[in-house]
Amino acid sequence: MNERGFSLVDIMVTCLLVGTILGLGLNSWEAFSTHHRLQTACQSLMSDVWRARVAALAGNIPVSIEVRADRKAYSVVEAGETAVWRDLPVGVTFVDCPKTRITFYSRGSVVPGGTYTLANPSGTLQVFVAASGRSRWERIK
Repeated sequence: MNERGFSLVDIMVTCLLVGTILGLGLNSWEAFSTHHRLQTACQSLMSDVWRARVAALAGNIPVSIEVRADRKAYSVVEAGETAVWRDLPVGVTFVDCPKTRITFYSRGSVVPGGTYTLANPSGTLQVFVAASGRSRWERIK
């Protein structure tokens, strides 16, 4: 007799192999996505710090960056505007930030300057904003 198709054993072995491969891949994917969310939050904050400095220079107006009280969002506020909060990615929070809002002025300098520390289970990143208005970031752990 001519048999066509797959036997039950063939299908079970295939499902076992696919399940094992997916199980190993999901752990790696979770670690990758956690790390990626922290990197994304840091890059967003860095670009908004740069944008605030450029807006202050171009518009000859003070532009501030402030962190919401729950430390899960921040806002870039131009003089006379209300805060529009930008939420950090899920699981990322500000561990440490300047006590008051930092403000860029028309020469590009910032008062008081400070350090923003972002963290999640994959690690900790710091964004430094110098009094000159320049900023940089580094990985802590």
